[in-house]
This record gives sequence, C-alpha cells and structure tokens, in this order.
Amino acid sequence: PSLALVSYRATDLGEDSVRDQLASLEADHMVTSSLRCEGAACDLVIERLDAPEGSVARHGNTTLFLSAALESSDLVNRHWGALFPEMGGNGSTAFDSNLSEAQYQQFLDYYLAFEQFSMPTLELLQGVEALVADVDGFMPLYKLYTDVAIQANEEMGDLGYLDRLESSLREGSRLVQDPGLLDICWFDLYIARDDYEQAARVVERMNTHSTDPALTSFLQGELRFNVNDFEGAEHHYSRAIAIHPSMEYLYARSRNAFYAGDIENTGAYLEEILQRYPYNTVALNLKGIYLMELGQLDAAIEVFKQSLALQADPLQRANLGVIYMMQGDYQLAREQFQIAYDDDSRDSVLVLNLADTESL
Repeated sequence: PSLALVSYRATDLGEDSVRDQLASLEADHMVTSSLRCEGAACDLVIERLDAPEGSVARHGNTTLFLSAALESSDLVNRHWGALFPEMGGNGSTAFDSNLSEAQYQQFLDYYLAFEQFSMPTLELLQGVEALVADVDGFMPLYKLYTDVAIQANEEMGDLGYLDRLESSLREGSRLVQDPGLLDICWFDLYIARDDYEQAARVVERMNTHSTDPALTSFLQGELRFNVNDFEGAEHHYSRAIAIHPSMEYLYARSRNAFYAGDIENTGAYLEEILQRYPYNTVALNLKGIYLMELGQLDAAIEVFKQSLALQADPLQRANLGVIYMMQGDYQLAREQFQIAYDDDSRDSVLVLNLADTESL
C-alpha cells in the first residue's frame, strides 16, 4: 500500500546510468535483475537500488530451473519481502487458481506475443480464449484477454469480440478470489463499448477500495476524455502525473491535448515523454500523427519508421501508408497498406485506403 509502481519498459529509457534512470523516473527505488544460465538452470540476482545514487540497498539470489516457470515465479516473488522489509509481509504471491505449469508457460508465451506483435491478433485471441476456458481464476490472464479482445475489435471492427469478453469477465467474477481485481478489465470493456455510465460506476467502486490515488485519477481522466471534456481530463491526468509520472499517464495527457487542438502543449508533452522514454513506440506513434497534422510529412515518415523498427504494429504501418498517399507516392502507400493487410489487420479504414491506392 505504501508503494506506487512506475510503469516503463527497459528499452524505453535507453542506456543511461541507474542514477540517471532513477532521476528521469522520479523514483525512490528501482528493482533490477540479472540471469546467468547454464544447462537447465539459471542463477538469478535481484537487487534494490535506492535514489539518488543508485546504490544497492538490498540483494538476493536464487536458482531457477528452466522447466519450472510457475515455481520460478513464486521464488522470485518471495524476494519482495526481503527487498522491502519496511513494508512488511513475506512477498509471496502464490496464484489462487488451478493453473498448471504448462498453462502458465502458455500464458507467458501469449503475453510476450501481444507485447511484441509477433502473432496475428485473431490467432492470439483464439489461443487466449482457449486458455481462459481451461484456467479458473487467474487474474493476469483476464487482463491479457481484455487487451487482446479490445485490440481485435479495433482492428476488425467486430463487436462480437467484446460480447465474448463480457461473458468471460462475468464468469471470472465468480471464479477470482477478489472480484475487485477485475475492475480495470470491466472499465476497459465499458470504455471500448462507449458505455460511460457503467465505466463511471466502476471508477466509483474502485475509489472505495483502491490504495492507488494516481490510478483512480487517471481513470477519471479517461472518462472525461472519452466524452470530449478535455479540460476536465487535463485536470485528472495532471493530478495522476503529480503522484507519479508513469508512461501511461504522460501519454494520456499528450493525447488529450492533441484531441483538444492544443498544438503547443501537445508538442511539449510529447517531448517530455520522449526525453524520459526515448524508444517508447506509443509516444513515437502519437508524435508521427502530430507531425502529420502539422503537415511535416517527411519528419512524420522518419518517426513512423523508427517506431516500426521497434514494434511492427499494422495500424501504425497504415499511418505510414497514409503519408505516402498524401505525398502522391501511391506505389509506396500500397506497399505499406498491403503489409498491414497481410498481417491480418482488417480495419475498415485500412481496407478502404488499400482500395484507394489500387484505384489511384
């Protein structure tokens, strides 16, 4: 309850020193790990580094076996009590589900595929849905399913994916030991459905039991943003950022300024993000669209190329195709749309853009 996690990917930060990373994140502590593997086992070293110097305050090590991912997860989680003894508790977070070793490994594979865009969305969705049907009460799997189903709906324009997700969440609320853990899944689903009344009820419910005021402020901002109350959204996003400046909260404020037509702040907020997280594709993609709106097409092309080199998102590739079409290079545009289409994206705007390039 005394900690708030600042979300970021290691690749977002570049190669700065630990001291610089702590300062950039405005974090009090950073937990790092390293693995040295030989044969079927790995030696894990996990350390707590404290600001401002980045000196090692706590240290732990254990042996993990490659064939036992579920056991390894439990062993690693046990270190949290030793890393943060002032917080109390033993750090163990054993899963309250019937999860098997093979199922946990499958979950990890699907999670990685989602993060890296390494599997077509529909194929990934089918796999995750099958796993949800076999596993009872594993909270992280429901969050992954929510993210994948919403992405499938965005790419394919089929609300049936959201219907199936809702049925699964209702069943999950009965199976998960603490149904409140599914609140964020319900919130994301209602936002995807444009059901803001139900989303507001979820936030009210979370306010009664959440120990993370930044999260609830952020969700209030998401509600205001989705009903085009950009001024109200700015207030809630800024409050969340003041508590801790995670990538998600910084991006939401930038996106809000962009849709509000606040060009000056959009540029300033994007630069703030990319100073902290120079390789974050979400921020790069918004910067590409922002440059498109300003008519700086060559600069936008370079930004989208940089993003696609990090993560092959078909919808961002389609944005690159749009720029080439705006420049009158229909052959290059067609190539980008075709690659996105071949990656199994069936977004209706993408299909129409591909038809336009064929015609032109």
